[in-house]
Parts: sequence; structure tokens; C-alpha cells
Amino acid sequence: MKTTSLAVWLTLLLTALPGCALAQQLVVPPTHPVTVRAYVHDPDGRPVEGATVTLSFTYYRGKESTGQSVRQETAKDGFAMVSGTAEAEYRIRTEKSGYYRTIGPVRYLDTEVGLKKYATGTQAVDIELRPIRDQVVGIHKGIEKLRIPALDKPFGFDLEVGDWVTPDGRGKIADLIFKLDGYFNSPDDYSFKLNAILPGSGDGLQAVQVEPLPERGSAFQLPYEAPLTGYHSSHIWERSHIGKERTSSGEWKGGTVFLFRIRTVLDSNGNVVRALYGYMDGNVDYRGTPEQGVKLSFTYWLNPEWTRSLEADPKKTVTVVQP
Repeated sequence: MKTTSLAVWLTLLLTALPGCALAQQLVVPPTHPVTVRAYVHDPDGRPVEGATVTLSFTYYRGKESTGQSVRQETAKDGFAMVSGTAEAEYRIRTEKSGYYRTIGPVRYLDTEVGLKKYATGTQAVDIELRPIRDQVVGIHKGIEKLRIPALDKPFGFDLEVGDWVTPDGRGKIADLIFKLDGYFNSPDDYSFKLNAILPGSGDGLQAVQVEPLPERGSAFQLPYEAPLTGYHSSHIWERSHIGKERTSSGEWKGGTVFLFRIRTVLDSNGNVVRALYGYMDGNVDYRGTPEQGVKLSFTYWLNPEWTRSLEADPKKTVTVVQP
């Protein structure tokens, strides 16, 4: 008859006791050696020398977790070899002065498929670093629960000021006109449509897709410059709850950013002479009831320099939350 060591019996006993801290310390997840061969390049495919590639690991012990990182700089050919020991996952971060940081990819090893795919042999990873070109000190505003004055009526919003135009606010120019239509009978029976119209000739919005998770991808995912074409003069966000069915516009799922052009000046041939450009999060939110008031929330960044640059200078651009 085989005998079981006292340590194994003790581990089994403690594991069976819920909430036992000692058991959490004794039960150690398996570890896996990981080697990543990263190739770092710019958007034109040219290798980036001297970029720091960081391999990060998280180790879990019950409710506690600790982290460890190993780093290596890329050589002249843009390659770097980084190795470490992972448990359930590992993450890659790449950065260099003069470039936007790139986060990811994230590799999960908690399944047999993940282990075989991401912890076997040398992992080849292709990483793009986007250079910083023309950063602008812009206007970054977070509009937080701004009351819509009334339903079924249009109200102008001044993006430079960040408020309704007079007499409903401090704004002077109606860059956007919001109109909320719909009804609210109860939390289980309502339907709203928020229509945003850009009234100026040549003004408009256009949607672009970005990585919805901020901890993945390049820190700057937009085009360097706003495009000259492709704008639409309006957009509608919808939200309803009728019976058991809830519907809402896809932008609330994340990953959508709207580029905008406002205060456009056109020449006699319809070409853009000058305009203000910027972008806003696609998650334009509005909540409330007609009796208590429906409140509007959204964030946006505006380039005040009459150029098409969409690069915000994070060290100088200040976010203002209103009201």
C-alpha cells in the first residue's frame, strides 16, 4: 500500500477548508518558460532600434497577485529577444522616446490551446511603433450630465465653449445641434433617439474604429490628420427598452470614435479653405426621464489651430469636466 506524505495530506486538507489562507499559499499554479522574439518597426516597415520591449508576468496566490517584468532593447535590425516565466498570462509593452507606446499583445495560457500556441518554442511577435509627429495643445472636454433643456426641440452646442448656445448656456456658435425625441413611460418602457446635426456647409462627422480596450494597441490609433472627405452631416444614437427587449446603438459597445469638422470655410468650388477638426468618443450617453430631466454626457477633443492634426499633446492638453 502506498503511503502519502504528510505534506500532501496537509495540502489536501487545507485546500478543502474554504477561505484558508495557508491553502492558498500552498497551492501554486504551474509555471511555463516563455521566450518572445519581437520585431519592432514603424508604420512604413522600417526597423526601430533602441526600443524597449517589456515582458510582464502576473502571479496569483489566492486573492493576492504580484508582478514581474523583464526588458530588452531592440538591436539595429529591430529585433529583441526577451525571456521569462509565466503562469496564466503574459503581456508585452513596447516604447521609445519620440514614439507612441504600444501595449500588447496579451497572451493567455489558462487553456491547453493557449499553452500550445503561446508558450511553445520561440514566440515571434510583430510590433508597430507609431512616431510622434505634430502634437497640438487642444481643448479636451468631458461633458458630464448636461441637462437637455427639453425634448423634441433642437438645441445648439458650442464645442469650443463646451455648453449650449445662448439663451440655454454660455455658447455662441452652434457647432452641433442636438435633438432628443421619444417617450418614457417607465424604466421598462421607453424609446429615445438623439439626433446630432452639424449645420455648417462642409461640416460633418465620420466614424473610425479603434481598439476598444485602452490597455491594448498603440496609444495613438487615429489617423495623423483628419481626412478631407467622407463626412456626414448627422448621426443618430438610439436607446429603447420595450417589454423584454433592450436595444441601443452599437457605439455604446466601444471601439468607435467620431472625427468631426466644424466651422468650415469653402471656396467657390466647394474646396475646404479652413476648418476646425477634432474627435469625440462614440459613447454619447443620455439618461433620465422627461419629468426629472434627461442628461447628456460625452467627451471630445478639439484642435483650435485650424490644422488637420489629430495628435493631442498629453502633457499640455488639459481635460475640463463640465458642468
